[in-house]
Amino acid sequence: MFPRSQRRGLARRGALTLALAALVVPGAAASPATGAEQDRHGLKGDYYFSSGPGLGDFVEYRSTQVDPNLDFNNLESRLLDATGASDEVSVRWTGQLLPEFSEDYTFHAVGDNGFRIWIDGRLVIDHWVDDWDRPQTSSPLRLTAGQLVDVKVEYFENWGGSHLQVDWSSASQPREPIPAEAFFLPEGYVPEVRVEPRIADVTAVLDALAGEQAIARSAERDVRALLAAAESAGDYDTRIEQLQAARELIDTAAASRLDDAARARLSAPLDALLTPRTPQQELSRQVAGLSRDGNVAPSTARDLQQLVAAGELAQARALIAGAKAGKLSSAAKAALLPPVEEMIARGHPLNHTTAEAGNPFVTGWYADPDIALYDDRYWVFPTTSRGYDEQTFMDAFSSTDLVHWTKHSNILDIADIPWARRALWAPAPVERNGKYYLYFAANDIQNNRQLGGIGVAVADRPEGPYKDALGKPLIGQFYNGAQPIDQDVFIDDDGQAYMYYGGHSHANVVKLNPDMISLGTFEDGTTFKEITPTNYVEGSFMFKRGGKYYFMWSEGGWTGPNYAVSYAIANSPTGPFTRLGRVLQQDAAVARGSGHNSVINVPGTDIWYIFYHRRPLTETEGNSRALSYDRMYFNPDGTIAPVTMLVKDDFSDRDSVGWRTFGGLWNATDGTYAAPSGPGTMALQDTNFGPLTYEADVTLAAADSQAGLVFRVTNRPGGAQGFSGYYAALTPSGVTLSSWRNGQTTQLASAPLPLAVGTAHTVRVEAVGSSIRVYVDGGSAPVLTVTDSTHAVGANGLRASGPGAAGVAARFDDVSISHP
Repeated sequence: MFPRSQRRGLARRGALTLALAALVVPGAAASPATGAEQDRHGLKGDYYFSSGPGLGDFVEYRSTQVDPNLDFNNLESRLLDATGASDEVSVRWTGQLLPEFSEDYTFHAVGDNGFRIWIDGRLVIDHWVDDWDRPQTSSPLRLTAGQLVDVKVEYFENWGGSHLQVDWSSASQPREPIPAEAFFLPEGYVPEVRVEPRIADVTAVLDALAGEQAIARSAERDVRALLAAAESAGDYDTRIEQLQAARELIDTAAASRLDDAARARLSAPLDALLTPRTPQQELSRQVAGLSRDGNVAPSTARDLQQLVAAGELAQARALIAGAKAGKLSSAAKAALLPPVEEMIARGHPLNHTTAEAGNPFVTGWYADPDIALYDDRYWVFPTTSRGYDEQTFMDAFSSTDLVHWTKHSNILDIADIPWARRALWAPAPVERNGKYYLYFAANDIQNNRQLGGIGVAVADRPEGPYKDALGKPLIGQFYNGAQPIDQDVFIDDDGQAYMYYGGHSHANVVKLNPDMISLGTFEDGTTFKEITPTNYVEGSFMFKRGGKYYFMWSEGGWTGPNYAVSYAIANSPTGPFTRLGRVLQQDAAVARGSGHNSVINVPGTDIWYIFYHRRPLTETEGNSRALSYDRMYFNPDGTIAPVTMLVKDDFSDRDSVGWRTFGGLWNATDGTYAAPSGPGTMALQDTNFGPLTYEADVTLAAADSQAGLVFRVTNRPGGAQGFSGYYAALTPSGVTLSSWRNGQTTQLASAPLPLAVGTAHTVRVEAVGSSIRVYVDGGSAPVLTVTDSTHAVGANGLRASGPGAAGVAARFDDVSISHP
């Protein structure tokens, strides 16, 4: 246990944490079960990231493992192993408890930080507080000897050290930590052994096989060479290509030099590494497998994979459909045509209307995102949104499809910037001459007597590490009244690089020399040219379309709800820039404080996205900012249409960032949002719609399930049973619409309608004022029509209940909420 001042210093996420984060994936680290009675002892631990400091929520599932009991003197290594981080994480342990005596038991707990305990469905200790070492004791609870009772313990770690100890005592039971033999895993839960997808795991198997002389030296050498090539690959496709080659070598050329047991040991971790993340990668993997089986000729497989990687899906379809026998078997055609058709039906792989898998698109508090396209991967570089003294490092996120994002931690650290000490923000990325540059602001200087301003760091790879290039600020003084912050770098078609920057309501543009780390001059001999448009505050950004220069900036205060983005269009990169109006601003039903943006174009298309940060509606702290993006459209005259912040989630990223759950463990790891079985469970988005059109796919898992959409929800602390709002629910026999008020239910309407279990049914709710209509499966006429004014405005979400099948009451998909 450390005093708070020491804990902050010790808790900084360093290289070890970051390395582990890159290795841990959802679903890893479970313990094996043999079916023997002793293997049922312990608790099922589900480990999560939380969405910010001290929140203690369960935002991004990381892994599940079996923990023997709840006596943890130090949780740091366990949290690291399970999540890749030791701060801003949460754990939910579930299972059953077997008392030895029939008498009153008292439970005792102490921890760092918050915890709460349920025994037999009753909350006996509730200390969901960001403090440490404050012992808590429950009221006595009667338990029966030999009778299992459900137990659930939730815990969150905010910052620094971590520990949790749970004891019990009774008249016959001296106080002691609850032993492992008293805990049993949840009924029906069978732990799985999963392989973490690391190249090092394959190498470790090779080492073992070589030591056992179970692999020929030539085969070992060939496999190692391919693994080394995959490890050093600069892009995902090359990495996968080398790993697939290793897999084929193990199955074919190395077959005579490996026995079946050795081949199986090597195949398992390789298959985990080859698990695809996108539809294109899945198709490429299918082609490779069919080629290994002799169903696709090698040359045809190579052509198909090249077409798929390039996004040329129509050509891929034509090649599959027209391939002759010997090039492609009939079985291969039957396997490959449907996924290609599905991808074509979805349109261009990057033709999204918004972040279809949900905004925020990554977990955690971040701000000021700047996006760049390096080769075929999109990179987002944001500010780490914390207090200025803790804002001392930067992370990045990358994606090939704007859906599945990879976090790259600590790409730039203030320890590598000798002149910086705090307030590291607003990164601006650019690539030139094989080097990657990252411009940043530091120290938040307020006058020319202070050290700080805009710096530049450089790296050999997009993910860094970036190192300070100058040992001093590139711009460290106020010119034309512009505070040296919030820079953006733009390279024009003629190769000239410009930097746009400025705070304190003044904006400048400067030229960058070809070395990208020194300033040039304009034709009149000046270095700093003021370009301040009306209402400019900060957050400069420049892009070019159709020969026109679009200058964007943020207006309003960054901590307030009216933070917004405006823009101007000019014929020159230096203006003049005349304000045309706001293009992005708060939507009181969706989010506030939307600003400090960047823009990206999908090459070869007129598809554009605006990336920005915004504040969830129920968050009031200034640094509670989250990364989002939406589609940006242009009018025929080239002006920008106002951006609509859409609310969607198809769970294709297999996470549930932005959802808050009540009453049970929801899970999105299979691409749907699965609601656990039980008396009632609910998941809410932080929205506040009155009039709305709300649609989602609902799949009932069993004949005794009920599930549907909740809307205009208030009294959120009441949870799944005590909320207030409307609930449009499906059962296998029909549809109901109910009004809930603090747990009291009034059925407003119902209609018989046979609905198949296990089939997705589309539910759409249209609510304007007191008029509410419910539609099912795309029918033109509502199945329910109600007039009721009990609930006017509130959050939107999903609800389910019932025993369900395999622990799941219902599944949800393709959620969409909009203004009517």
